[in-house]
Order: sequence, then C-alpha cells, then structure tokens
Amino acid sequence: MTDQINTPNKIVDLMKQKYGLTHISKTITVTSNDTLYTLYRKTARYLYKNGVENGDYTDKDEVLALSHKLDIKENEIKKVDSSKLAPEEKIEFEKKFKFKNTQKDKWEDHIYQYQKDGEKTFIFIKPNGSIPSTYYGQRRYWTDTNETIKQRASLNTYYNGLPDTDTTPWITRANNRNEKVYFTAYSRDLLIGYDKLNIDLKRNFKEKSLEPLNELIDNLTDPKNSGSSNEYLFSPDAYYEIFAKQAHMPTYEEWQNTPEESLLKIRINKEDTEKNQKPKSAIEKELSEYLINKDQIIPKTTVSNVLSKNQTLNFVNRYLKDTYNLTLQQQYDAEQARSSHATFFQTKKNIDKTTQTEMERLTNDLSKHFKKVEIDNDVDLEELKKFIPELKQTVSALPHAKNGIKPILRFRKLKNHRALGMFTPINNTLAVDFRYDKKTKETGLQSFVHEYGHFLDYNYNGRSNLPLSINKNFSDSLQSIQAEIGNSSTALTPKESTYLKTPSEVFARAFETYASNLGLNNSVIKDKEIYNSKIDIKYSTFTPDIKKKISSYFDKQFPTIKQKIRQLSQENEKVVENEKPKIYRYYSLFRPINPGTYPMKNFKPLKVENFDERKDVGGNVKAWGYVEYLNKLSLEEQQNYDLINEKPIKVAQAIQELNQKKRLNLTDVSVNSSNPSQVEYTVWGNAESANKHKGLFATLNINTKEIDDTNESSIIKNTQKTLLSQQNALSKSKFYDSKFIVAIKSNINKLQNIPDQQSRTQKEKGLSKAEMHRQAFLISRGRMQPTQDSKTMELSQKFKEKWATRRGEINKKQLARKHAMQSRNLER
Repeated sequence: MTDQINTPNKIVDLMKQKYGLTHISKTITVTSNDTLYTLYRKTARYLYKNGVENGDYTDKDEVLALSHKLDIKENEIKKVDSSKLAPEEKIEFEKKFKFKNTQKDKWEDHIYQYQKDGEKTFIFIKPNGSIPSTYYGQRRYWTDTNETIKQRASLNTYYNGLPDTDTTPWITRANNRNEKVYFTAYSRDLLIGYDKLNIDLKRNFKEKSLEPLNELIDNLTDPKNSGSSNEYLFSPDAYYEIFAKQAHMPTYEEWQNTPEESLLKIRINKEDTEKNQKPKSAIEKELSEYLINKDQIIPKTTVSNVLSKNQTLNFVNRYLKDTYNLTLQQQYDAEQARSSHATFFQTKKNIDKTTQTEMERLTNDLSKHFKKVEIDNDVDLEELKKFIPELKQTVSALPHAKNGIKPILRFRKLKNHRALGMFTPINNTLAVDFRYDKKTKETGLQSFVHEYGHFLDYNYNGRSNLPLSINKNFSDSLQSIQAEIGNSSTALTPKESTYLKTPSEVFARAFETYASNLGLNNSVIKDKEIYNSKIDIKYSTFTPDIKKKISSYFDKQFPTIKQKIRQLSQENEKVVENEKPKIYRYYSLFRPINPGTYPMKNFKPLKVENFDERKDVGGNVKAWGYVEYLNKLSLEEQQNYDLINEKPIKVAQAIQELNQKKRLNLTDVSVNSSNPSQVEYTVWGNAESANKHKGLFATLNINTKEIDDTNESSIIKNTQKTLLSQQNALSKSKFYDSKFIVAIKSNINKLQNIPDQQSRTQKEKGLSKAEMHRQAFLISRGRMQPTQDSKTMELSQKFKEKWATRRGEINKKQLARKHAMQSRNLER
C-alpha cells in the first residue's frame, strides 16, 4: 500500500525541507476576516504545534530563534539556572506574565541571559500560551514597569545589603547603581514559529535587497500591530500602482511650458539659492529624479520604495496562502486514506459471469486509457455498451499522464459516499455511479470529467511530484477562486468552505469548467448551464476574470486539449447534421434557465442557452433563453415550466411580415402565454384605426398546430392561407357595418394578390405631383410608412438630406447666439 501515502508524503517532504517538520496534521483555520498579520501568526502557531507534537522542535530551535531575533551568535546566549531565583522573584514573574508550569514543560527551564554592548538582558520564555503584547518582544528595564514589582523584585536596583544581612541575592540585580538590567519576554510558539517562517521567506525572496522584507517581518511579529488601526501596514498602496503605470519622467520642454505656479515649477525652480539661472543640464538632472502624472509629481525613490513594499506584501501574502493550501491538500489526502468506505476502490467478489466477460472485454477495448475496468452487477450492460463509444471518444481528447500511468475505471454504486463520482489516489481509482439521481437530475457519468481532473492533478507530472493543484503555476487561479468562496454571500459551514477551497477540488472543478467552455457537451460532463449558474456556489465563484485565468493556465498546461475538444465537437456536429434529427426549441418566458426550470424526467436536452438579459425572440415574445430537445414536449410540460414552442413564434412573425408587406391593418400580434399553441391578432377597418387603436375591430386566434412548419416558406404560405380563410369567414359576419366589411374584403384581395378598386385606379392614374410630394415629406419625417413607389421614395430621401443640413445650420446659429450672449454678460 505504498501508493496510499505517496502523495501525502510528498507534501510532508516539502514541509520538512521548508520548516523541518516530519509530519503535519489538521489544517490552519482561515476566515475571510483574516488579515496578513493574523494569517502570519496562525501559520507560525500551526508550525510550532506540529513541530512540538512530532518532537521536531527542541530547545535548540528556541536558542536558534533567539539568536536570529536578537542578531547575536547562539553561543552568546546563556541558559539561567532557575533554582537561583528568589521565591519572590518567581512569584512576580508568574503573576506578571501568567507563567504556569505544566507536567510537560516548566517556564523556569526557558530563562536565558545575554550581554550586548555592555548591557545585560534576561529572556523569559513562556512555553504555553501568550505573553501580553505590552511585553512580548519588547526589551525594557524594570523601572519601565509596575511599581510594586519594581519594589519587590528590584531587578534594576543596586543591591547594597550589608555582608551580615540574611537577604537572598537577586540573580537579576545590577552590578552597580548606574547599570540597567533589561529583560525581554516571548511566547515560545510564536518565537519558534515566526523564526521558521522568516527563514523560509528569506530563502524564497528573490529581490536584491532583503530590507523591505525585514521591515515587513518586524511589523508582522510586533504584537502592537494586531489592531485594525494598523491594517494599513499590511495592505498594498493601490494609488502608487496606478500612478506608476500612468506617470512619466518630465522633460525639459514640458517643464518650460508649464505655468510658473504649477507644482512642477515649484519643485524644480529655474534659479538656485544664489538667484542664479540654472543651466539646462542641472534642471534635466533634477527632473530625472521625479515622475509626473497630470497635476501629481512624486520623487522616483518614493514611488520605488512604495512599489517595493507592495511587491513584498504580495509575495508574503501569496507565500502564506500557498502554505495554507499545502496543509489543506495534505488533510484532504489523509482523510481519503483514512476513509472507512474504502470498498469502492477494491475489486468486488461474486461478480456475475456475464458481467465478468464484459469487464474483460472493456479492459481490453479501453486499455489505451485505463489500467482496468470493473462493473457492478447492477449496471445495465446494454446501456453501458451504448455509452462506451462516447466515453472512448472523449477520453481520447483529454490529456494523459506523461509517465504512462492510467487510472482504474469502476462503474459502481456509491450510495454510502453520497456522491455520483469519486477518485482516490490510493490506487488511482476513478469510480462513477451509473444510476440517475432524482435530486440532482444527473447520472454519475456526468461526473467523469471532474474525477478525471483529479486523476490528472495527482498523476500528470508523475506520482513522485507534487499535485498540479499546489504547483505555483496554478496558484494565482487557486487563490482567486478561494477568495471568491470566502467572499460569497452563500451560507457555508466551515467544513463545506474548507472542502470547496481544497486545491484538488478547485482544480477538478476548474478543469471541467474549462472543458465545458471549450465545447465538450455530452454524457460525461454536466450540462453547460450548470457551469454558468449564478446559484451553485461550486461554479458561480468562477467569475469571467477567473475563467480567463484558468483558460490561460490549462492552455499552457495541456497544449493539445483545446484543438482535440474542438475537433471532437465539430465531428459530433457533423454526425448530428448528417442524421438531420428534428430539433424542438422551447423559450423560457419568466426566468433564467437553471436546473429545475425545464423537463429532465424523460430525456436530456440537447442544448441550453441563457441570454444575458430578457430579450425579444420574435412575435412580440420576450424570453430569458431556450432549451432544445430531440423530442416534443407535451402541452402540459410547456405550461408547467412556462415554456413556449418555437413554432407559434414563427407563425406570429409570419403574420407580422404579411401585415407589413400587404398592409392588412393588423395589430397586437402575440403568442398566448397560457396556451402556447395559439397566436392572437386584431384586425381594424383602416390604417388610422389601427394606429390609434380606436374604432371597429375583430380579434382572432390561429391554432398553430394546424400550420405546416416543414420549412420557412411553408410557414409563410400556410399562415397566409389561414389568414385568408379567417378573413373570408369574417367578411360574412352580420355584426359589423358595411365599411368594416369592405376593409375585410380588401384584405382578402391583398392576401390573394388581387389589387382592390382603389389600388387599381391609383395605379392606372398614377400619383399626382402634389400627392407625391406630400407622401415623400411624411415619409422623410417618419410620419408615414415607406411606399412601393420608387419616385416617391427617391424624393423622400432628398427631403431627409435637406432637413438634416438645415437642422445642422440651425444648431450652429443657436450655438453662435449662445456664445455671443455669454460674451456680453462677461463684458458687463
């Protein structure tokens, strides 16, 4: 079972190299409220706790940490024999610093003394708990502190007792009246934990100077900076980042042309202290020391120092989060290794002969991609056979481990694990549940790409290397997603949050999101809309910017995957095109499309498309998106999910097109939302009544089930035929006056392409010049629909151009008058 601890050991090996730890347990508890300061302190305590439990950290590490902290050699630090302390002295130390001896550790065993620059300093280290911030790491002498302690312990008082006086000598007393005896107090966990962090930070800091890092470390280890008032010390200055990108070094010509009162002229004066004119070279030299952006001028050194500080803050922040992710991943792997439900990665006994035969066949057939295939007795073998070609095709497009490692594929029941798919690095087992889950409306097959992402994470670079998810190349994407999870408004338990932030889980979700965005859309991956969901936190935290980051990462990590998946998608599209199946599209009227807003019981949709916002899809219908199926939905299903078939929309569009083309005076063409197979329209007696919605009218319905929609032309043709039939029936009505019936008969003629009497007369006579000008004028102003008469339309275009020119001249005159009035007002 060496595989079982292979990956966890690689992380521990790294932790040993970095911090001297032979084992790590649990993880660091991080919240969205943590600052750089609190995360630094938590990490230090985490390292110390593990180091002490393992026996990795001893008193040698304590002395080493002191030598680094005090900047003196280890051999200059002398251990103090606590038995020489007076009882009163011990009492005061315990009282002041809340020292408390335990069975494992006594504070009296952690007292040191050193002398530097002729000054004596005692160090008191608290092995358990924390020192008050007033004293932690603060070198001071006793007269700085409590008056009572000063009087009783006399740490800085010259001892002048007579030789015959029976008084206990104080080990910490001064040698003479003028000497000051100093002391420093530390908490052991932070002293050693900080030191381990500081050593590794400096080892990984690639900048030329350690000065900005040392300054930041001093701030991070100072307990006085724990409050919110000091958060600015640990936050990058965004202003200088923006300024540096936009600023430039001012030129001599730029300096010459600026007003005398400008900041640039004030900073770089043309005269020196003796009131002599500076030469150009001297001014240019001064200018070269500044950066300028608009009205801001800042010395280059100031900008450089701030940017260096920002860079150092970002480095430490990333470093601490990388360390946190190592602990997260190690805990994740350890929990998998300890799982009590380990049977899913072990071959089952008592497998049916038929199933055994199919297992052997698939193991051979899929040997290029999988080490072995196992099938549960309950798996429907006939359904499985239908799925295998798609699986084979998909996994051929996905990346493979460089060193030839292949996963074991198991089709199993995973009910005990409350999951539809699982992967374990124990022996590279990828298990999927073949059954359909009523709650999630998914099958385990759809989790295959996610689990395969886990396999790549652990194996792509070989099992002797760290997983891809905790590699520095993935760090930026990982930390961005973790930050989104931390900032999410969704209520998560600490356990849920930790699980979602685990590097391997983030990597697998990122991989399937990336594959979906490339166009992978079949039975081995979730529906596309899930990855664009704004509800499911697992994927809603993949913002557009984060998707760009993961795309850039995976493009570089797996160079061939993009081309292969796109090629696979194109091949599938060709197959679908060649088969030419009938596709039925249904639009969602009242809500964006998410799982649960469309039928999934009987069959899976071919495509789900969400719009960015509700938009017009034709026929006066506004929708949030659409779903496409190979099978028709029943009317009841459409009504239950507020979906509308594409056919009524096309019929409504056909009515609108016929109305505009033949001038039928129809309005309010729309699909009946309560009965999606019905399209309504209203017919009026004339154009004026239609425009004003006033006068005699009739509202009619078309049953779109009776319209043949074999192709676009058949929809127009059959809609026109139905309109003609309805207009004929309406013309025989006894409930309307003769004028309205005449209008309906006119529509009948137009639908039959027979010019009515008025049209014939007008065509024979032609338009008079006055009428042509009148219509052209109205059309140019947008007050009349375009006509079919070409001469009238040409004239209307000329009117439109003249009006545009005239309007421009009017605007110019108005603007000139306005400026003239303003000038007169100023003169007054």
